[in-house]
Amino acid sequence: MNITRINNNKILFESEFSNSTTLKGKIRSTLSHFGKIIEKNISILANFWQHRKLKILNIPLETNPSVEPVSTKFIHDYFAKLSTYASLAISEEELKAKINTFYALNKPITLNPEFLLDLDLENILKDIDNKIKKGELNNDNDFVKNVVNDILLFGCLQISAPEKKPTPGSYTSWSSIEVLSPKRIHEILISIAEQKQKDLSGNFFLFHLIPQTYSTFSLTDKMLQFNLANFSVKMRRTIQQDPLYQWMRERPEIVDWMLNSSGSLEQNYLNTCVSTTFCQELLTHSLILPQAILLSEKLINKIKSNIYPNKEISNFVQKRMETEEKHLEKIKKTILENPGKITPEQMHQLTLDWSRSMQKISLFVDREALAHPTPKPIHNHWRLSAGIMTPVVLWEHAVGSENNPPSIWMRGKGIVWKDIKKILYPHCYFIDNETIEENLTISNREVLNDLIEGKQSHSEEKQKEAILKFWEGVHFKGALNLRNDSHAFYLKAVLHNGQKWFLISDPKVEEYLVLSHEQLISYFRKNHLSLSLDID
Repeated sequence: MNITRINNNKILFESEFSNSTTLKGKIRSTLSHFGKIIEKNISILANFWQHRKLKILNIPLETNPSVEPVSTKFIHDYFAKLSTYASLAISEEELKAKINTFYALNKPITLNPEFLLDLDLENILKDIDNKIKKGELNNDNDFVKNVVNDILLFGCLQISAPEKKPTPGSYTSWSSIEVLSPKRIHEILISIAEQKQKDLSGNFFLFHLIPQTYSTFSLTDKMLQFNLANFSVKMRRTIQQDPLYQWMRERPEIVDWMLNSSGSLEQNYLNTCVSTTFCQELLTHSLILPQAILLSEKLINKIKSNIYPNKEISNFVQKRMETEEKHLEKIKKTILENPGKITPEQMHQLTLDWSRSMQKISLFVDREALAHPTPKPIHNHWRLSAGIMTPVVLWEHAVGSENNPPSIWMRGKGIVWKDIKKILYPHCYFIDNETIEENLTISNREVLNDLIEGKQSHSEEKQKEAILKFWEGVHFKGALNLRNDSHAFYLKAVLHNGQKWFLISDPKVEEYLVLSHEQLISYFRKNHLSLSLDID
């Protein structure tokens, strides 16, 4: 039997039995019967696995983690480093006070002293220092000094909370708060060093900061303010004016909510792996859920404004988008109407609800090849879910329904990364076209490619150096979207207790897989991933 795609995403079955009305009737009858059995029981299966999933997820983060005070060595090294730039140096007491605000949050802190050793960073700080000395920045010097030091500390100190001690080859939930990626920090500092304006009000990344009020900001205020640098000017204003965003930023639970709005995501549908990794990208660079919801609404508005081949398709899309708009509104209302009652676990569930909705929305980004979400009823089991859904989809197509179900093509098709990137790029600047290869020398790239292909043609020292440079490149950028011929992944490079790990998220399962540097190469080989990582 052959399956052929024809106009408007419809499917025809072609076989030697095509003219046999009797056989076709038997097939339709059999599929109808089987489909009804599956349809009757699929909700029971889904509810069972969803319940099990929530039991796994509702592991509360430590409220009183045992964190060692930041080392005196780090304070000494930081103070010594900044002292070489007279216009940017703060006193040791001021530095300790800033660091103490991190530890006052009572969350696990990951220290990254290597961040200050970057030679490019040294040159940037030197340029800013010279700019201030020459009078080319006439802002309140204390304001500029505090802004630069706060940005640097966001690079050196990160709130990171793995569910359990990471061990190579194990799965774990891993929540973290990344205000700005190292790449974005460099870009902001370069913009200060190179700006022509006399004050920061003209700086593209920092214009929304007000010198008169900056000194009164709490640490969480600063987190939210600097995180806005990830978004376009217009999007920044939209976020700041959003009632939910304004309400959440004042809440004492804000840090717990930030942590529980991060982490790995599982695809809720068989054909939404790319959509899910994109959701992870949004959550990595958006500190709280309202930012991600607003981006979803931008996507819906663009989809609704598209022109479709006929009224039937247009009505179908409009109805779907209206449904998802209601879902997003329900999430917002749940938070706003329950002040003081939204627990970290509930915020995590609301984030999962947003992801589910976003996965469905994103399948409609390509107006010429609409996709349709096909449920994955068994949590953490993609193949088993696919086996269950295959006869359901065949039955749906063969028997038809009053709801005009989508074709088999639409049920199996996912989205292309560039389609969704094209729509949201004008709103968020963490979506770019750079690949990690730009951070690798030709020599390191050759070593990594040979390792992935199973060639042992380089010394052990060169192999370790190449993988370390790759880790640094991923860490610098914040994360990477990966893809083989049929599936998407999400890769992060993290620090924990001084150790450097890779975290790989396969959307077929809900947790990150912790990988050592050596295991990463094996994983790439096993999953047919190459060094050309970012999805076009």
